[in-house]
Amino acid sequence: MKPIIPLILVAAYSSVAIHAYRISGKVTDGYTNVGLPYSTIKAISKTDSVLAVAQSGAEGEFCIESDMKPDSVAVECAGYIGSILSVDSLASLKEVVIRLEPYSSVELEGITVSASTVTTKGNVQTFIITDQMRRNTINAMDLINKLPGFIVDPISESVSAGSATDIKIIVDGQEVSQSYYRSINPARIKSMEFIRNSSGRYSQYPAILNIVLKKGYEGIDINLNGRYFQFLSGVPTDNETLSANLASSYRRWNYFISGEFTRGTSTSNTGSDLDIFGKTTVTRPMSPVDDPDKDGNRRKWLGNAGVSVRLTPRQTLTAQFLYDHADNHTRESSQSIISGESGITDIDSRYETNNYVAGISYRNSVSKRFSLSADVTYNWYDIRQWQDIRKGGDYGMTSVDGDKDYMNGYAEAYFKLNKSLSLNVSYEYTHRNYNTVNNHGSAVAYMENRHRPVVDFRFSHGSFSGNVGVSYLDILARNDETSSHQQTFLPRVNLHWEPMRNLALSVEYYSSTFYPNLDRLSAQRWLVSDRVWQSGNPDLEASTMNYLETRLKLWRNFTLTYMFRHSSNDVATSFALSDTAEPSIVGSYINTRFIHQYAGLLFSKELSGEVDIDVNTNCQWYSRKTDGTVNHGRTFYFDVSANWNIFKSDYILSANLFLRDDRMPLPQGVEKTHWETCFLSCSKMFLNNRLKVNVGVNLPLHLLPHVDRTSIITPDFRYERSEDFWKGTSWKALVNIQYVFSKGRTPRKSGSMTFESEKD
Repeated sequence: MKPIIPLILVAAYSSVAIHAYRISGKVTDGYTNVGLPYSTIKAISKTDSVLAVAQSGAEGEFCIESDMKPDSVAVECAGYIGSILSVDSLASLKEVVIRLEPYSSVELEGITVSASTVTTKGNVQTFIITDQMRRNTINAMDLINKLPGFIVDPISESVSAGSATDIKIIVDGQEVSQSYYRSINPARIKSMEFIRNSSGRYSQYPAILNIVLKKGYEGIDINLNGRYFQFLSGVPTDNETLSANLASSYRRWNYFISGEFTRGTSTSNTGSDLDIFGKTTVTRPMSPVDDPDKDGNRRKWLGNAGVSVRLTPRQTLTAQFLYDHADNHTRESSQSIISGESGITDIDSRYETNNYVAGISYRNSVSKRFSLSADVTYNWYDIRQWQDIRKGGDYGMTSVDGDKDYMNGYAEAYFKLNKSLSLNVSYEYTHRNYNTVNNHGSAVAYMENRHRPVVDFRFSHGSFSGNVGVSYLDILARNDETSSHQQTFLPRVNLHWEPMRNLALSVEYYSSTFYPNLDRLSAQRWLVSDRVWQSGNPDLEASTMNYLETRLKLWRNFTLTYMFRHSSNDVATSFALSDTAEPSIVGSYINTRFIHQYAGLLFSKELSGEVDIDVNTNCQWYSRKTDGTVNHGRTFYFDVSANWNIFKSDYILSANLFLRDDRMPLPQGVEKTHWETCFLSCSKMFLNNRLKVNVGVNLPLHLLPHVDRTSIITPDFRYERSEDFWKGTSWKALVNIQYVFSKGRTPRKSGSMTFESEKD
């Protein structure tokens, strides 16, 4: 359940004087404003140790002193929900009263700790995690699902919050694998930071969620997880994931090792019509529902190991290595009618990849006002991809070997200029070198160098906060035939105003850059269906998207959002006549002008302490301009999630309804896709909260069309394709079992590396 924020700061009865290590104030009842005597006030350090303890007097007044400057203050009183407040937030207040909300008589039983507190400064929203939130959770995903306004997809485990979808999750400021952050024990999590338009090394992501771990703890933590997903109707398909994670932490040294294996199968039914005017027609009838013409299976192994050492109390060095291997095999058999003649085409496609990543990170908190960080990452990636084509008595085979050589270096310095103003200066260098060669001896080489210095000022004053910065992006790219040089200044502005408890306004302008991967840069062609090919484009440029977003938060439960996005070089698929002997078409990637508008409503509410509801609904409009032609599109989006902690027991019932209807504009037509999920699940904790079992089922409601369609029309040809992936039209079952063993309070210091995905 999502906790109600119990901490309210108001100008009131007594002054609070904050000296070097002295805090004074008053604790009152949140409803009657009467002072609360005998309240316990604790000064907490950054490592969560208790520095000092004080007790409030007869009128609720208190004064607490410490030999060290505390990071936060925890307040507890019998019969009331406790609160945690950061010392920095107190520093800007002259007069303050800490109000605690009382428990009901039912809530008193078994309650020992407080709800979370939420603070917003500029583009960073911080959630302090407490034991009340950790109840009935076994991993970080359970905690994220309790954050107000956040929805975790029960099947894919992707995270969304308002206009931010598929949010990037990092740990202690470092990019990590999904297996790692899924396994984190909630007892190790101190807080979570939701950051929009980051100015640091993750500026390419519109939004990230940073999981902040507790520091200074020792012990061992083991996590074992098994996940099974099965289609119960139609053609049976299944997906399984097994993972194991071990972390061992000591005063100076942290060691960790992770492993994960994933296997899955898929099927789809496909049909298409192609008319190359005056030359040929190709018709591929849609296959029967119970006899799909396309099936595939995929496997992936991932291993991750590393070590972190605290060189001094302020310096940490981390080294880490990651390896993953993936293979994907797809078989397709279709009957096509070409200019009146029928024939069978069999396509057997497969690829295998190996990905090696090694990195070192360094952190140095030089002083309270100055800190340094640096990361170096090296990545080697290789792929072998081939396709066998059989048509009648004819046979053809194409194979491609490709590799990527990648180096990334990042350095950042933080300066706290005064109580209200800070400065971040960073520099990032990236080198990428791609090579591909096919079985016919045709080779393509691509090289890219990127430089990105960033300057960012962050400020706060009373109810007003924000950050202003600029980055300079320099991209030099070369292939065998051409070269390009992109130079761009990318300004970044974030303003946040919260004049009262039930009203907050945020205005943001920022940019994100998306870089083409190996798939999109390769010139190799692959057969999609009879007379239809797909290839990459070695001349494809990086795409920069500019955002203007406004959010209005009302009554703590409602958030209204309007967003405008624009790009002059967005990436899209365009089709053209092929130069092959047989009349055919080929799809490739090009840069186009793109406009996207978004209007949405986010609602989050906890009912009676047992049920929490999150609703995210929006409408979106698109416009794509290519060579003077403008195509329009739209999206309807509805996502509602509800969780019921049954009478505050160990059972949790969850329900999720997700509907998305897209009409995306293409340079020469439109692509219509539909998503529908109605998922019900029940989870239960066993073995003193060490074992969690979650069982769920997806109900097919048939509220949206179940077939995705692509329609392309040009002066030379017309092409339509239909495909049913069984996304929302079948019964599905999910079983997820997770076991956690923890001895001691052990955070694992993350030092994972940034790496890119080269397969679309």
